[in-house]
Amino acid sequence: MRISHKHKFIFISTPKTGSESVRAALNQFSDIQSSTGMYAHHKTYDQILMDFNYAKDYISFGFARNPWGRCVSHWFHIKKHAQNNKHDYGDRCRQILKTIFHFEDYLLSENTLRPCFNWLSSNNLDIDVHFFGKLETIQEDFDTICGKIGIPQQQLPNKNKTNHKHYNEYYDDETRSIVAEKYAKDIEYFGYEFGE
Repeated sequence: MRISHKHKFIFISTPKTGSESVRAALNQFSDIQSSTGMYAHHKTYDQILMDFNYAKDYISFGFARNPWGRCVSHWFHIKKHAQNNKHDYGDRCRQILKTIFHFEDYLLSENTLRPCFNWLSSNNLDIDVHFFGKLETIQEDFDTICGKIGIPQQQLPNKNKTNHKHYNEYYDDETRSIVAEKYAKDIEYFGYEFGE
């Protein structure tokens, strides 16, 4: 998350939606860059509303991502960080990989990411943030956000990218259906389709 009192914005940092790139671009304008705890930069809009009583008066925004692509990206993210011995997050990733050996197991586990819809909603009934963009159009959407919050447009850095083939190469009919069921709200609300 990022919060600016001067520009009165709140960025909800949804995991694996280009959030690290957006956080890096917003750092220079932010008064609050995270709260306490290792994963505090990833707080849902609901959590932010509970922690900061002024949050409803600020322009809030976040990003969504095609759930099939997001799951593949997160799987490779876990594998990459499991090799990192310098950070507690590496320990957590290694623990995940001890019980989940394949991408199919990962999709069936409870360790998959919660839907983007849940991050950007305060009641799980409707999106409450003022603006949401998509990873697939992240630069264009970020430019729009910059105009709304009154900061100069800038090229987003490419942070935390995972290297893999196009996500559709990792799915069969069964695993594609698993994601479709778990992320039905994202698919419907944000208009995602498999293979795009």
